[in-house]
Amino acid sequence: MSQASDCAPARVNFWACLEVGWRWWLVAVFTLALLGMLLLSAQRTQALQLRQAQLEVALQQLRDRLEVNLALGFELGDNANAQALLEDLLAADASLLSIEVFDATAISLFSTDRGLIGEQVPGVWTRAAQTSQQQAWRVRGDDAFTMGLPVRGSFGEVTGQISITSVLPAPVSRWPVLLSVALAMLVSVGVWLVITAVLLRRGARQQAQAQLQAAQQHLDGVDHRIARALRQMTRESEAPHDEQ
Repeated sequence: MSQASDCAPARVNFWACLEVGWRWWLVAVFTLALLGMLLLSAQRTQALQLRQAQLEVALQQLRDRLEVNLALGFELGDNANAQALLEDLLAADASLLSIEVFDATAISLFSTDRGLIGEQVPGVWTRAAQTSQQQAWRVRGDDAFTMGLPVRGSFGEVTGQISITSVLPAPVSRWPVLLSVALAMLVSVGVWLVITAVLLRRGARQQAQAQLQAAQQHLDGVDHRIARALRQMTRESEAPHDEQ
């Protein structure tokens, strides 16, 4: 009974520590996986924002050239260099799909796709331009996105819009993030294994010490009983001599 009672606390403490360690390891793994997904999402968003900033600069440069002509009293559709400007920009950037200038009635005046000149631009563009409060507007599709800026006349009135359509940035490679997460998970597994080994060793040492202590107590009890039996035998053997 003494041996069982001495070993029980060591076992209970060990398994309790092991269970807590396992739960914390699972929490760490899920946290690393979540951080990896958030990092991938942040990288995609950052790449898209960078691309949009580059296109907005190109749009502003085109708009400035168009507005110079408007300041001289010409109409937006009378710009003789507009079509060449659009086509030159399209040729300089392989990721661009189209560039278009359309008037306040949403009719295309200049376009890198000449077949669209004179046609109505997509309604989603005009709605985005109307809700942008005369600022830059964006429309995102499944594999491309369109950005636009208002073109203003000499009195600040909006005479039309200029838009650029570009393919979405290439997906960010997942391998660096996945490798980092996998490495972190391997490190966490190694740490958990080391902690488990330490706990196993400590638990085994505590159990061995408890067993040794119980065995020592048992031996002490046996020695005590043997000594008591020897004393009893000695008294019994001395009793007949005293009677004689």
